[in-house]
Amino acid sequence: MKKIILTLALSIALINVAFGVEVGSDSSSLLSVTVNGLGLVLILSCLYFCWRIFHFLKGGELSSAWQILSLAFIIFGLAQLGEIVLKFQNIYLSSSVVYLAKLLSLIFLTWGLYRAKKVLS
Repeated sequence: MKKIILTLALSIALINVAFGVEVGSDSSSLLSVTVNGLGLVLILSCLYFCWRIFHFLKGGELSSAWQILSLAFIIFGLAQLGEIVLKFQNIYLSSSVVYLAKLLSLIFLTWGLYRAKKVLS
């Protein structure tokens, strides 16, 4: 797993260097898109693990908390995707929609953690 992550990080760095030489002044934008893309991959992996834990619980008391946490990661992933769309500027999307989605995901994250704490205590 460590080798895969290291290989992925190295390939992203090499792609950024190659595009930085080719594009010139627009390399910081490419770097931010790459970082946002890597963040999206991490968010999707968190969603995968939340969903796996939810299925392991099979309808127990903690399953609702993990379902809420999964919803928070879905919304946060959509917000991250919206941020990538804002960088490319191909589709009109207001930046306030992205901020609102991030706020909503934080609310669901807090609610899910509160539910898990309530069940465990």
